[in-house]
Amino acid sequence: MRIILVVAVAILTMIPVSIAWYALLPVAYSISSAVEGQIAGAGLSALRIAEYVVLLWGPLWDLFIVLWAVLESHRTDYQGITYGG
Repeated sequence: MRIILVVAVAILTMIPVSIAWYALLPVAYSISSAVEGQIAGAGLSALRIAEYVVLLWGPLWDLFIVLWAVLESHRTDYQGITYGG
């Protein structure tokens, strides 16, 4: 029963994270392209770093959720019983 709850929580957490990430990509890139001509030097480097952060935060957060689900589903209780395996 525990593994079903862990998988359900993981899926229900990944759905809004993925939707938010996917919806934020065009917004972030349109802002980036609008401002790109006005920024030079160190500001342009910061803009590129911000683009990479926007590109990577969704998949990294999903990976973190999957790792949490795997670790949580294989947790051992105080009696030595493994829940998911």
